[in-house]
Amino acid sequence: MDIQQIWQPEPGGLISADMGQFRLVVRAPETDGYVRFLVVENRKSRDKLVASGTEDSVNAAKAAAERMATRFSN
Repeated sequence: MDIQQIWQPEPGGLISADMGQFRLVVRAPETDGYVRFLVVENRKSRDKLVASGTEDSVNAAKAAAERMATRFSN
């Protein structure tokens, strides 16, 4: 599933997207380095981190977060 068009910038240098029951968050480094991504399951009582990782670029981190969310939703 390609959700690249719905990624939204947020304060603090974050980029996020909602994908089903998951919230995907990407944080670009302030200097050179790896880009961190998180996959958070939205729950009524509280959010739950289900996956995280790093990639070499923002686009690669977005794609990895999308793949993981797709994998968890099946």
